[in-house]
Amino acid sequence: MEWFTQFFDKLFQFIPRLVIVRATHGGVKWVRGKHVRAMRPGLHWYWPLTTDIEVLVTARQTLNVKPQVLTTTDGHSFALSAVAIYRVSNIRKAIGKRNWDIDEIVQDVTQTAIVEVISTSTMADLGDVLKINARLNEACSDRLRQFGIQIYSVGLTDLAKCRVLRLIGGEPTFIKV
Repeated sequence: MEWFTQFFDKLFQFIPRLVIVRATHGGVKWVRGKHVRAMRPGLHWYWPLTTDIEVLVTARQTLNVKPQVLTTTDGHSFALSAVAIYRVSNIRKAIGKRNWDIDEIVQDVTQTAIVEVISTSTMADLGDVLKINARLNEACSDRLRQFGIQIYSVGLTDLAKCRVLRLIGGEPTFIKV
């Protein structure tokens, strides 16, 4: 009976299909595997035999950035986490030929921007959260624009002074804070 299902799956690849892209989404068509075409919201016909499609959310989204432990220029260690609010402004840049997982791109770029901003700050600088968040917004916006992602806001959600314990060679090593 399985051969019967496989037969019809193969047969239906020769029939054009209709896909609906919602107003909050965007899509990409890979025609013959290499020609990338953006799909705006609306109705789209495609041939399954020669075209692969991917439809993703382009509306505003939030991403909780993984927690990090960082040290300021004056030697104070902090555990911190952040949230990024963004939208996909160019679906073709976001997943076309260069990228695939939008959340991972936002996560990675935001984490590296946080490292840059916090590690070049002092403990006194961290007292001005609005200034730190403004620096994070600027750093993330500049870097993510090339990936077709528009940042609305990046901000610290948690910031706590901490002690750092590193396991080197299996033995705990305390780093004085």
